[in-house]
Amino acid sequence: MKVLVVDDNPDNLELVCRMLEKEYELFRAGGGPEALRLARETDPDLIILDIMMPGMDGFEVLEKLKQDEATRGIPVIFLTARYKDSDRVVTGLELGAFDYIRKPIEGEVLLARVGVAARIKRVEDEARQARQELENRVRERTAELESLNQELRKEVAEHLRSRKEKELLESQLLQAQKMEAIGTLAGGIAHDFNNILAIIMGYTEIAIEEHPEVKEMGEILKATRRARDLISQILAFSRKAEQKLLVVNPHVIVRETLKMLRSSIPKTVAFELDIDPECGSIVADATQIHQVVINLAVNGVHAMEEKGVLGVSLCRVMLDERDLALYPDLAPGPYVRLSVSDTGSGVSPELVNRIFDPFFTTKDVGKGTGMGLSVVHGIVMAHHGMITVDSVPGKGAIFHAHFPLVESGEAAPPESGGSAAGGSERILLVDDEDTLVELWGKILMKLGYQVTSAGDGTKALELFRARPDDFDLVITDLAMPGLSGAELSRELLKI
Repeated sequence: MKVLVVDDNPDNLELVCRMLEKEYELFRAGGGPEALRLARETDPDLIILDIMMPGMDGFEVLEKLKQDEATRGIPVIFLTARYKDSDRVVTGLELGAFDYIRKPIEGEVLLARVGVAARIKRVEDEARQARQELENRVRERTAELESLNQELRKEVAEHLRSRKEKELLESQLLQAQKMEAIGTLAGGIAHDFNNILAIIMGYTEIAIEEHPEVKEMGEILKATRRARDLISQILAFSRKAEQKLLVVNPHVIVRETLKMLRSSIPKTVAFELDIDPECGSIVADATQIHQVVINLAVNGVHAMEEKGVLGVSLCRVMLDERDLALYPDLAPGPYVRLSVSDTGSGVSPELVNRIFDPFFTTKDVGKGTGMGLSVVHGIVMAHHGMITVDSVPGKGAIFHAHFPLVESGEAAPPESGGSAAGGSERILLVDDEDTLVELWGKILMKLGYQVTSAGDGTKALELFRARPDDFDLVITDLAMPGLSGAELSRELLKI
């Protein structure tokens, strides 16, 4: 990938180039005219442009780039030492700047933002090329069709129907790619935040045990548990939550969930249930199916403004190729369909395609996070199913979640809880988060275990290699810099 770096200060120019030279092909310009010339000659994928330059400043350079057909599509990231100047920020964005980076420049920030710009530019280029190719094919096909006689009219009609199905499939693919990208981002954020919550919750529980008279600690623990539940929703949306897949009877889960919900939903909402106990079994995480029912039901109650009829049905259906036209990864056959309907205001056609997007909500500010339906979407997709919505504005909406049917196998019994046991064995604890190592070490030692800790995989491997008989168990983080948990495990098993 080619990057053009523009700065009249040679030191700043060299600094930015050193940060990028390992991953990108670089071109340097010391001023505006040279930058415009190189932009036309080298056709870079990205331009990093200083604002404050003598003669021709960054704003003027950006204007000329956008006026030139050959360079207008190149994304531009501004370098500025006056990031907090809102007028300048607005001016740059109105001219078409992609992003701002504030001086002094941090290498990680620069690489991250350049990477984002590069990926977006690559996707835009591919989409532009695909669109041009499609337009060319359409023009060629149209010319052919115009030369055909009356006998080919049926073929033309069939072609138009196929084209419509193709466009619908492409739309579904773009939506899936967008959800996947946002899911990856959400999963990464949730992973880091979970580490922070683990520290807060662990030390709060220790503090409560040592000082039970401090009642405020209980409130802290309640708040962190709420945050933990939100993280589990984000992980479910991003499909990164750990699943306990077993053969389950969905009608049991649905009935138990609705029984629990009945006490918390206003009496002004009537339930209409049609649960078929013979609908069959599915392979699923019971907790996540429970979450699907809750989120769909709560969404329906909110859509009716807590007054109306909530319908829930569960039955066995057969889906064929036509039903699954937009889901090529799913196989035709028997499915269990969970349907949740409401008598609310419905969903307008222009919002149907956005309804499963994360953080999208039609509720007023403060009345919803926009995560409920996106979590449902993530769970259903992770269970190799599909979810659709039918709605007529003013007449409510109905959501259909389909899960593949399992023809044989017994449903798993519910799990029973247990209590923490203790022991005297020797444990090697490995994590690059020092606070987590200290916290878990305290908890394990209170249970009687002998704990040796290591802050990274390399140190842990050295400890184990020197005294392999000194440890009965190794607990290791998976994602660590240097030697990862998976790599460490493979090395330990060789000893």
